[in-house]
Amino acid sequence: MLDLSQSFITRNRTFSHPQTIRVRGLMIHSVGTSQPDASVFIRNWDRPEAVTSVHGVIEAGGRAFQLLPWTNRAWHAGGAANDTHIAVEMTEPRSIRYTGSGANFVDNDPVATRAFVLDTYGTAVTLFARLCGEFQLGPLSDGVIISHAEGHRRGVASNHADVEHLWSRHGLSMAQFRRDVAEAVGQAEPGEEIPATLLRVTTQTAPLNCRILPSATAPILGSFARGVLLTATRRAGDWFYVTDGTLVGWASGAFLTEAVPLAVDALVWAGIVNTPDHWLARYRDIPYLDRLLVNLAGLTYTGGAAMTDVEAAIGVLNRAGAIQSPDYWRERYHRVQFLDLLLMRAAGAI
Repeated sequence: MLDLSQSFITRNRTFSHPQTIRVRGLMIHSVGTSQPDASVFIRNWDRPEAVTSVHGVIEAGGRAFQLLPWTNRAWHAGGAANDTHIAVEMTEPRSIRYTGSGANFVDNDPVATRAFVLDTYGTAVTLFARLCGEFQLGPLSDGVIISHAEGHRRGVASNHADVEHLWSRHGLSMAQFRRDVAEAVGQAEPGEEIPATLLRVTTQTAPLNCRILPSATAPILGSFARGVLLTATRRAGDWFYVTDGTLVGWASGAFLTEAVPLAVDALVWAGIVNTPDHWLARYRDIPYLDRLLVNLAGLTYTGGAAMTDVEAAIGVLNRAGAIQSPDYWRERYHRVQFLDLLLMRAAGAI
């Protein structure tokens, strides 16, 4: 998802004494140094004596900053693209070290580098999709979305290698970027928001890929192991935007199953829930009850709880309508491992 904020470089002449352009395309750049902090570059551009400028800069964590009005002419390409293209710079990870004055670099931490590159790539896809929508640009049309290197080959930019000098090591290309932007156009945040839903990864053996976009061809951010519990907050067709608390991205719904119905089935089989329809109808209404049910089914919860009186907890749950038959729970809670803690935790959440 995109977190776009304004950080205008008001002291740069391209802001204080602007020339305007008719936007015909978008050019993506990469900063060419191992500096992930966008503020470092923003400070450098926000000077009266600065000889370059860009419209936007992207850093990790889904963050992007707008430095100029999109229709201001920026000094970014070293050629005619200054008059036609919006410029967006990508920051680069600390884990690489450039050697010499060219585009060659040493990668000191390939895992960290890949995570950073894929993170900023995904943000760039979303930002470029939004700009294509705003300026009615066709992402796949010739010359609309280009890199600095492609601009040089077209004779409209200076001789730079970015951005594929970094992307290519991670299976990314400008062709793929244009396809991903085209898929995202008109939906800068793909899919629709859904109530937070717990899903279980139900692949047979292999892990489930986590992708930047809801597409089987989108770049892979990482993977989720079989059986892992994920929280979904958006849906696009058969794809869900999910997280395990660490990794965030899109996963195919073909290998995900809603966890609470599975948990209730297991509890019915164990004789712990005697009114499954009630629980299935109500679990979304009570904070954290979905996760409590799942934890109870797996007998995985071992944490403490603020409430220490089980009878009081059952009373709270009964008044909240979470339990239809309190006598049943009073008779059963001491026979099931951790059920007392789970009941108290649920009551505390209410």
